[in-house]
Amino acid sequence: MKKSIFASIAAGALSLALVHAVPAFAEHDKTHKKDHQCMIKKIDEMKAELNLTPEQEAKLKMIKQKNKMFMDVNRKEMRDMFREADEISMAETIDQMKLDALARKACKMRSETLKHHIMLRHEIRQILTEDQRNMIKAKLMESIH
Repeated sequence: MKKSIFASIAAGALSLALVHAVPAFAEHDKTHKKDHQCMIKKIDEMKAELNLTPEQEAKLKMIKQKNKMFMDVNRKEMRDMFREADEISMAETIDQMKLDALARKACKMRSETLKHHIMLRHEIRQILTEDQRNMIKAKLMESIH
């Protein structure tokens, strides 16, 4: 009986954590999306001012495509995790192994997303010259304030 109550509480806690994690993911993603997507958007808006070389444009296009693929997979995995959380929480008894596996999967996914965003911003910065980076930084700062 105690085990069942504990498992129910654990499942509820995981569901609650996922419910709160998604807005946290979303909020975090909004700021980071603003950071890297706004950088991409600003680059697109400022192409004439930035005077991007054809090589820079080609590299940016590849980065955008890679990011889109990552985000598409990420969205699918997130939907799958929510389905799994629903199944776990709706079960008559909580499968502790499934619950633990889902929690590990959520942590790993968050870690991978963070690493992806950091690498994306780094890749974009590496493509641009110092002057181009400064121009974009100034435009991004304008949109924040």
